[in-house]
Amino acid sequence: MAIVSHNTEAMKSWSGIITNSAAEYDELINSLYNLVDNLVAADFTGGLSQDFENSVLEKRDEFHKLSELLGECSELISKTSSSIESDEAELKSRIQSHNMFN
Repeated sequence: MAIVSHNTEAMKSWSGIITNSAAEYDELINSLYNLVDNLVAADFTGGLSQDFENSVLEKRDEFHKLSELLGECSELISKTSSSIESDEAELKSRIQSHNMFN
């Protein structure tokens, strides 16, 4: 007989860490793009600056997709831990009421 166990508290902790990391990542990316926008608008102008801006802007969606993925992972872990806790509570209730097979 195999015993399966889940540490839902650790899962919730991971979810929170991922959520916080995604938020920090978003802030850094937004800050980076603000710096690029300001640089190109004020300090670095001309043909080369437009090439630089276009090159950097092409990557913006990729950076944001990673942030969205982190958010989705966090949500999945959180929902999974809640589902596991719910299943465990239901199983415990059935065992306590001796109606395990109903």
